[in-house]
Amino acid sequence: MASNRNDCLVSNVKKFISIYGKELEGRSEYLAMMKTWLQHSRRDIAGIAHQYAAAHPEWSRELLLDQLDTKKAEERTKAVNTLSKNLSPAIRARFESLLPKEKSDEVRLELYKALDPLWMSEGRNFSRADMTERMSQVSKRLAKPVAPWLDETALPPLPLKDGSAMSVEEVRHLCSSLALMPELDIHPEARPWFDLICDDRKASGPFALALLKAYLSSKVEPKFRFALGLAGRLGDEAILPILNAQVDAWAKGSRGKMAEYAAAAIALQGSEMALMITDDIAQRYRSKNANIGSAAREAMQEVATARGLSIDQLGDAIIPWLGFVPGQPRLIPSPKGDNEVRIGAEGKLAYLIDGKLKSTAPAGISADTKAELKTLAAQLRAVLKAQKARHNRMLVQERRWPLSDWQKLYLSHPALRPFLVHQIWGLWNEQNQLIASFRQEEDGSFVSADESAFALPASGSVGLIHPLHLDGDAHHEWKQHLAAAGIKPLVPQLERPLRLVSESEKGLTEGDWVRGVKLGGMTFKGRADRLGWIRGSVVDGGGIESYRKPFPEAGVEALLTDLDGMYIGIDPESQISLGCVCFIKLGSVLFGSYTYDTPGKGDSRLLSFSQVPPIVFSEAVSDALLIAGKTVEEEEED
Repeated sequence: MASNRNDCLVSNVKKFISIYGKELEGRSEYLAMMKTWLQHSRRDIAGIAHQYAAAHPEWSRELLLDQLDTKKAEERTKAVNTLSKNLSPAIRARFESLLPKEKSDEVRLELYKALDPLWMSEGRNFSRADMTERMSQVSKRLAKPVAPWLDETALPPLPLKDGSAMSVEEVRHLCSSLALMPELDIHPEARPWFDLICDDRKASGPFALALLKAYLSSKVEPKFRFALGLAGRLGDEAILPILNAQVDAWAKGSRGKMAEYAAAAIALQGSEMALMITDDIAQRYRSKNANIGSAAREAMQEVATARGLSIDQLGDAIIPWLGFVPGQPRLIPSPKGDNEVRIGAEGKLAYLIDGKLKSTAPAGISADTKAELKTLAAQLRAVLKAQKARHNRMLVQERRWPLSDWQKLYLSHPALRPFLVHQIWGLWNEQNQLIASFRQEEDGSFVSADESAFALPASGSVGLIHPLHLDGDAHHEWKQHLAAAGIKPLVPQLERPLRLVSESEKGLTEGDWVRGVKLGGMTFKGRADRLGWIRGSVVDGGGIESYRKPFPEAGVEALLTDLDGMYIGIDPESQISLGCVCFIKLGSVLFGSYTYDTPGKGDSRLLSFSQVPPIVFSEAVSDALLIAGKTVEEEEED
C-alpha cells in the first residue's frame, strides 16, 4: 500500500507541474507548493521539481535563492546545482559571497564546480596566498590527516615552481580535497595546486612514490583512492611497474574496481611508457575482467581525444623512445671513452666498440651505468612484447600508413627497427592495389624478395603483408628469401594458417566447421582469450551464448555462437559444445548483460561468406579451428 501511495504522489506532482507549470510565475499559491516540493524529503519528488525549475529560471530563481539560506546542506546543494544551470552575473556574485563561509564540503563542491570553469575561462590565476585563504575556510577538515596511514611529515618534500616546498598543511589540503571526489577526479578547490606544483616529475616523483607505497601498505580502502590519482599525476616512471603489478594482483583478488583505478592512474602518469602499459592492460583484459580493459580503453580514448588523434595514431605516438633521441647517438661512459649503445636488429642492446657492434657492454663500466643498462634492457623487452602484439593486430586489421607518416615513424624510432628487418612490408597505390613488397636489411637498405635493391617512391601507403596479399610465386620467393637470410619474423606472416571461401560456401552465412566439438570450458576460454575473442552477452543463469572478435578496419565482426554449456565462472571440470561461425556488420548486433540479440538462422544481419573480406574470413575461421583443437589442414581433410 505504501508503495502505491508513493507512486501516486509522484504521479500527482508530475501532473500538477504539467498542468499548472506555465502559470507558476506570479501565482503565490502555486509557488508555495513548488517550494515545498523543491525542499521535499523524497529525493524523487525534489528531483522532479528541480528538473522543472532548471528549465524555467524566470520564476524559479527567487525560490532557489531562498533555498540557499536553508539549514539543510542537501537542500543547499540541490539549489546551487540547479541555479548553476542558468548562471547569471547576479547568481555568480551570490555564489562567490557564499563560498568563504560555507561549511559543507558537498555544497562547497557544487559552488566550485559552478565557479571554477568561469575563473579558468577568464584566465584567473590563484597564488599560494589565495590557496592559504581557501585553507582557512576549511580549517576543520585540516585538523587531522585525511587517512590513518598518511603521515604527511614522513613524505618527501613536494616542490613548487617557486623553488620552495609545500607545507604539511598544504599537502593535507591537497589530499583532503582530492579525497572528496569520486573516481580519481580533481576537486576544483585543489585544482590551482597543480598549477603551482613543480611540473618536473623527477622532482615530484619521490613524493608520489612514497605516497603510493604508504597507501599500498595500508588496508587499501577504496575511499582513499585519491592516493592512486595523485601518484599518477605527480609520479615519474618509477610508479609504473608498481601500479601495473597491482592491476594484476587486484584483478586476481576480485578487486576489479581497484584494478580499474590503478589502470587509470597509470594513464594519468602520461609518459609514453605509461600509455603503452595502459594499452597493454586494455588488450590483456579484453574478456576476463573486461571492466578493467574497458577502463584502460576509456583512458586511452580520452588521451587520444585530448591530443586530437585516433586510437591507432595514439598507439604510434606513445611507443617509448627509452631515452634515445632522433638523429643523435646515445653514449655511455667507459674507461676508454664514450661508447654508443643502439637497439640492434634482433631487438637487443648493441654496443659500438672499436668500430664494431657487439652484444656485450664495454668492460669496466661503472655500477651506475650497469644499472642504467639493466633497466634499459628490461624496458626494451617490455616495449617489444607490446609491439609484437600490436603489430599482429595491425597486420590482421590491415592497418595502412601514408608513406610519409610511415617513414617518419619507422625510419626514426629505434624500437621499431627490428620490425623493419624481420617483417615483410607492402606498398599500395591510391587504388588500394599492392604494387610492391619489401623489407629492410641490417645496413638500412631496402630489398625485394629477389634481393634486388628497392627504393621507396614518393607516395603510396604502407602496411604489413598478410600471406593473402601475395600470389603463390611471391609467397614462395619470400619464404626462400627469409630462409636464406636467417630471418625469423617477430610476428607470424607467411606461416599464418589460411582458409579461403570455397565456391560452394560463398552463399552460406553459417559455417559448421567446429559444430559439435566438445572441450573443457576453461580450455575454450583460455584459447579464445589468447586469440583475442571477447565474451558475448550474458543471459539467464549466467549463460554465454557466443564469443566474438571484431575487425574494426573491415567493419565486420566474427561470431562463434550456439555455445552449449558455457557459463560465467564455469568450473574446470565442465565441458561445452561449440556451435557455428558467422559474420555480421560491426555494431549491427547488441551485446551486454541480459541482452538477447544473438542472430539466428536466416537473420538478415548475417553476412554471406562472399561478403566477408578474405583476411577476416581466414583469420576468424583459423582461430575457431585452433580453439577447437584442429588445424586448417585437418578441417580440409574432413
